[in-house]
Amino acid sequence: MSQSAHRLVLGAPGSGKTTTLLQLAGERFSEGMDPSRLLILTPSRVSAGALRDALSASGGARFAETPVRSWQSYSFDVIRRERNFFDENRFGSRERLLTGAEQDRLIGQILEGHARGLGRDPKWSEDLAVAVQTRGFRSELREVFDRLSERGLSPEALVKMGKAAGRPDWVSTSSVYQEYLELLGLSNENAYDPAELISAAAYILLARPEFLAEEQNRLEFILVDDAQEMTPSQWQLLAALAGSDSGPRVVMFASPESAVQGFRGARPDMLSRFETIFSGTSRGAVTEELSGSYRLPQFIAEAWERMSQSIPVAVGGKGRVAVRDGQEPGIAKVALVDTPLHEERLVANRLLEAFVDEGLSWDRMVVIARHGQRLRSLSRHLSIQGIPVAVPPSEVPLKEAPAVRPLLDLMLLAPTALLSMDDTEMDVVRRQGLEDRVALISSLLSSRYGEATVMDVRRIRRGLLTRERSANGLRGSTELLADYFEEQVFGDSGDEELWKLAGRSSRGILRVLSMARSGQAEAAKPGATPQTVLWAIWEAARVADEWQDRVLAGEGNGVSAEDIDRANADLDAVMSLMQAAERFSSQNPGASARQFAEFLLEQEVPMDTLARPSHVATGVEILTPANAAGREWDLVIVVGLQEGMWPNTRLRGALLGADAIADIADYGIEVLQQRNYATLLNAVRADELRLFSVACSRARKELLCIGVSSEEAAPSSFLEYVDPWTDPETARPITAVRRAKTLPALVGYLRRTAEESLANGGGDDPYVRDLALLLALLSVASPAVRGAHPDEWWGLLPLSTEENVTPMDHPVTVSPSRVEAALKSPFAWFVSASGGDEVREFEAAAIGTLVHKIAEANPTAPRDVLLEELDKQWPSLGLDDSWISHGLRVRAEGMVDLLAQYFSITIREGRTVTKQELGFNVALESENHPRSAHIVGSIDRVEVDQDGKPLIVDIKTGKQALSAEEASQNPQMATYQAAIVAGAVPEVGLETAGAQLVYVGVANKKPTMRKQDGLRPDDTWANELVLTAADIMGAAHFESRHGDGEFGKCPVGLMCPLCASGRQVTQPWMRQ
Repeated sequence: MSQSAHRLVLGAPGSGKTTTLLQLAGERFSEGMDPSRLLILTPSRVSAGALRDALSASGGARFAETPVRSWQSYSFDVIRRERNFFDENRFGSRERLLTGAEQDRLIGQILEGHARGLGRDPKWSEDLAVAVQTRGFRSELREVFDRLSERGLSPEALVKMGKAAGRPDWVSTSSVYQEYLELLGLSNENAYDPAELISAAAYILLARPEFLAEEQNRLEFILVDDAQEMTPSQWQLLAALAGSDSGPRVVMFASPESAVQGFRGARPDMLSRFETIFSGTSRGAVTEELSGSYRLPQFIAEAWERMSQSIPVAVGGKGRVAVRDGQEPGIAKVALVDTPLHEERLVANRLLEAFVDEGLSWDRMVVIARHGQRLRSLSRHLSIQGIPVAVPPSEVPLKEAPAVRPLLDLMLLAPTALLSMDDTEMDVVRRQGLEDRVALISSLLSSRYGEATVMDVRRIRRGLLTRERSANGLRGSTELLADYFEEQVFGDSGDEELWKLAGRSSRGILRVLSMARSGQAEAAKPGATPQTVLWAIWEAARVADEWQDRVLAGEGNGVSAEDIDRANADLDAVMSLMQAAERFSSQNPGASARQFAEFLLEQEVPMDTLARPSHVATGVEILTPANAAGREWDLVIVVGLQEGMWPNTRLRGALLGADAIADIADYGIEVLQQRNYATLLNAVRADELRLFSVACSRARKELLCIGVSSEEAAPSSFLEYVDPWTDPETARPITAVRRAKTLPALVGYLRRTAEESLANGGGDDPYVRDLALLLALLSVASPAVRGAHPDEWWGLLPLSTEENVTPMDHPVTVSPSRVEAALKSPFAWFVSASGGDEVREFEAAAIGTLVHKIAEANPTAPRDVLLEELDKQWPSLGLDDSWISHGLRVRAEGMVDLLAQYFSITIREGRTVTKQELGFNVALESENHPRSAHIVGSIDRVEVDQDGKPLIVDIKTGKQALSAEEASQNPQMATYQAAIVAGAVPEVGLETAGAQLVYVGVANKKPTMRKQDGLRPDDTWANELVLTAADIMGAAHFESRHGDGEFGKCPVGLMCPLCASGRQVTQPWMRQ
């Protein structure tokens, strides 16, 4: 190259641009140039670090201060040195970069203030006003502000644009922008957002001729890498530095089709202005091209060229030649699958094949997805398959780290009004977020610290519900869990018994409670800060040593690689949170821990940090195209290639027109005539194709692009660039997804094959013995292989006990309502009695309880009194105002109407209500049965007829009634009568007038009643029912039974040995 001209060097990915840049720097150093006179500019801190390492490795020179800078880093340096140069304090005492998260929160505060009537009213139009408080609207404003900052435009300039373009929303936006600048100056003095930072540096160079001259004298040579990512403000800064005869020489390297920073304002089309900017200098300006790619194999290079031909020309079409002689063929494949789950499985399979069969190390493979959300889903799936995964911190917001979110939630905890609120006010609490409150509690219990499973939480809720119902309470498990948790944290912490229902997980749950109490205690202290509260919560967790031990133990000591990586990531995340708390406290003196937690939780973008994490796991990297840019791997898998996902043709900044503002600033108001939906859509599609081309061009040997093809998803048209499908008669076939090559999957395959062979009589087959031997070897491997050791096999452990549920010399407690279930199917009864009831509608059960409560309080009242009581008690159910609750209310009124009719019938027939909700217990025994029964129950109503005999009444709120024949032998009614005859209620005698079921929930004009004849002292059939049930309930084994027509309706189908779904895992698997 000539030693004098400014140059723009264009080339395809892998054409040697960065290598040439490093060679140029090395040549200058070898010629004796002082490293301080060289400046190398890159798009990001990550790319600057990689280039700095490469420059150091080349050994061309030693330097005290690196010449490699990101644009933001160099701009910071300009601002700092300008202040020192003039010995002024114009830019304050200490500049800092305003993170994207802080910028987002600042905008949110302004909009929240407007909603409260504070600040200037922007006067948003009616159609925009409904969107102002949404996250998306904040993003739109932030994008507009970035475009204004990049170009140094004032709020007044935006007002002029808005009036000229007929955009009143721009006038409103200018008002918010003015307030943003004022608030930024007050609360974040000398803080610059990334776009404003570079504009400020350019302004300094243009407004301070003496300082500019000093800078031009200092620099001799400027190299720019990845110039396609430059924004207008960066072009302005570079022109100020080198756009005159006295400026340093500039050599820029770019691949116009490889821009990935479009969302940050990158303008690859501005490369065409290179000669215009620099040709006026005495050096002149030249554009050159590097042909062919030295990284891409032939088939991938051809695919990239097909993509580049569909991207708008930036610099006369130069830099688009990737194919050259002598390239290896390589692999460029497309695969279509049925669902996103199949896509994840295919990714895992290909990675495992490359690692196991081809010997490719994990760090030479990458998976690239368009969106961060897809990355997290893929990361979870690959981790489950035992594939080590490395996700850069910049892809995951700090608040989403599993070890961080619970700490933030605990900092937000505050008591609600639940503890002091009566039943009639519960509907208000629900509207204020009771469900959200319980979701938060459940999240804490199942977090990294609580370690509870969904089933653990369900057991706790069931225990709370059982305790509530035993006390005749009406509250549901949602309210009970919130109440119990708040009592433990904010009230008396003595009662912790129900937490122990979680079994081994109770240790973690009690840890969460301790963390919550410690945080509350610290927050109540004078002078408490986010740092002190966070530290109190963290110290109470007592997991630091445990996690550190996992990291230091290593795989050779029984700790899996997944546990090591998880512990490392958790510790790093907590350290980042501590640093964030320290930074927040220094910037916001007097702020509370709650304000800090809200600050982090409201941020919708990842936290920026200058520090790299202490632990970067070696594994398959999962990245977005922006994070993958500038790097390369042997195997690249690109996922999520469906129309609507990639390309995502949603117009960016369309609501407030950020791009339109940028275009007017760059080209004038006339440019609006060229902006229509078609041109905007083409521009978005071009940006998406640039991202795709960057993702594909990271591959050194193999490229695999995967799309989903189903009724709901159409594969992306971008796939045709990679591997064009040329058969017009048939569609591209679906790729079959095979079993993953993981050790647990292999164990499952071996076990199943061995079981099949044994079931077919192959016990002496040497093949079966070989399978068993291989399983035995895997079972003693280190680290252990999940599922290989028989101790981990389901159904093979010995029974925990063969003892009777109730010892023979103890009476069996019998509930009248359970007798029928035990006689019908002992196994189904046992599962239900052990907490395995079917999931029932809480609302229906609560309404039934409420109707019983009304009947008890008003045993003979007329309809209007009962309806008045229903009105009074209805809010206690806590139902929201919806069509479902309206339907339930109509049903409840129908029950009350039938109840009132039954009360009238009772009065007409001359019966008197003497007992209600009558609790009783009585012993029952017989010589014909080895066991005795202890009947414990409660009778809804006892009505005495004119002969003085008691009629036992049970009010039913279900929708179906027994037949008269079924009622005559109903076990529950028979048990009630047997108890009376046995002397359970001495004051009503030992003979009954019978028992009656009263159905008020059956849709009918009159209450449905079913009568059971009365018992005399010498009747024994009822006693036989009760004692037979007692024999069943106290036994050690429980038989499963299905009556006629019950197959397919079993309440315990997943456990029932008679049901196909309840097949035991120890039963031989017969292939159909």
